[in-house]
Amino acid sequence: MSVGVTAGYGYPEDFQNADFFVREESETLSLSLRKLIFGRTNVIVAEEIAARYAVAAEYPDAVDNLKYSEMALQENPMHVAFSRERPDHIEVRDRFNEALAEMRKDKTLKEILEFHVVSKLMQ
Repeated sequence: MSVGVTAGYGYPEDFQNADFFVREESETLSLSLRKLIFGRTNVIVAEEIAARYAVAAEYPDAVDNLKYSEMALQENPMHVAFSRERPDHIEVRDRFNEALAEMRKDKTLKEILEFHVVSKLMQ
């Protein structure tokens, strides 16, 4: 089996040490996706939100032709960072958190994710 991977991504150690498939490395996620779409790899391992967005943006004809695993190799929480160099970094962080909470409440966040074809991840 040929598994597409992208250079520089942080794959789990067990995956990196596995020897029962061939890794097909690409320089970018876009190239990994291209290899998958055109049959040069059997599967790719990628961060789902990034992959869904890249497919929708770069290969829209393939959006309905790809299936995503329901099981993740690993889950990494994502956070937004604010520079302490800004004297108002705490205020900016608090305003961001409030705006995000409001966007979740009024469904704006869901609409944005749907527009970028990643809303399935918010279930």
